[in-house]
Amino acid sequence: MFKLPVVALPGELVPLHIFEPRYRRMVEYCIGKREPTFGIIYADRSSTAKVGTLMRIEEIIEKFEDGRYLIVSSGQERFRLISYEEQAPFPIGKVSLLSEVDIEESEVSKKVHIQLQELVELTNIEIEWKALDRHLNSFEAAIIAHLEDKERLALLELDSEPQRMSQVQSMIQFKLELLRSPRATDYEPVIQ
Repeated sequence: MFKLPVVALPGELVPLHIFEPRYRRMVEYCIGKREPTFGIIYADRSSTAKVGTLMRIEEIIEKFEDGRYLIVSSGQERFRLISYEEQAPFPIGKVSLLSEVDIEESEVSKKVHIQLQELVELTNIEIEWKALDRHLNSFEAAIIAHLEDKERLALLELDSEPQRMSQVQSMIQFKLELLRSPRATDYEPVIQ
């Protein structure tokens, strides 16, 4: 279990540089399993989230002579953290996987799709355009929109896909309003 100041979402590719000995041992353990998975849960100096994401090691880019790893992991599904222990040989967490229900495309998700197209055009976000050629779930939309960790964590903690999509729609709308405002394009820094 990784406690990191990063919110990983289901469907997201997350590159990681594994350098701490305890996490190197965790990666080695995961590689030896049939399903090389581990958890990422958001933590900062003041708190630890209650919901995280189960990650799967997709690729070991490099294993260095000193034991460090560069890996790419992918978000699989959400979990609720039941308990966490800092123990040898690496930190472990007891979790409960949270089930997801596939939802058909809704009016809100159609609005999000349109918003994402505008956001990509206004910000020059680099994406594969085919990503916008299909129905997206709330997590995919949040990844494309480059939402902040605080916003991503709020989504991760919601159990309902329609609620998450509604939140994503509000979050993207706020970003778009900021980008459309005259101050967004007419900003000139004050140099003293």
